[in-house]
Amino acid sequence: MSKSDGTSSVELEQIPQQVLFEIGRASLEIGQLRQLKTGDVLPVGGCFAPEVTIRVNDRIIGQGELIACGNEFMVRITRWYLSKNTA
Repeated sequence: MSKSDGTSSVELEQIPQQVLFEIGRASLEIGQLRQLKTGDVLPVGGCFAPEVTIRVNDRIIGQGELIACGNEFMVRITRWYLSKNTA
């Protein structure tokens, strides 16, 4: 797309966004948070579930499941809330 003055505008479809894959939450008291240090391990709940919440700009855009592929973890989309009309 071009503006009327001849300069080109940035295509919305090409603007990079950070995608957050949220796998769990934990509740800790402020005192516990203050005592944390590098190397400490935090609990993610009693039973780890493979469900993943997918967010962009703190907005939920989908759900997925955590899968292992070799030495990497990936997310398979199971529900997608972002449509072309809501982007």
